[in-house]
Amino acid sequence: MTRLYDFGAELRERHGEVYRNHAFFMRFLTFASPEGAEFVLRDEAQNFSARLGWEPFMKRLLPNTLSLMDA
Repeated sequence: MTRLYDFGAELRERHGEVYRNHAFFMRFLTFASPEGAEFVLRDEAQNFSARLGWEPFMKRLLPNTLSLMDA
């Protein structure tokens, strides 16, 4: 687990608090700060979708569950 934390810290140092990355054959946008996490979790402007974020991983395992629903 320590190496994973170190890897994230290295990416944050290299690219800043918001950066793009690739994992699981997909592209991701990372918000690596408390303010970024708050921005995404509050989502006051409804810019983000829980369904689109979790569907590639959970659709077959747990279809129509709470994690795949948007408000």
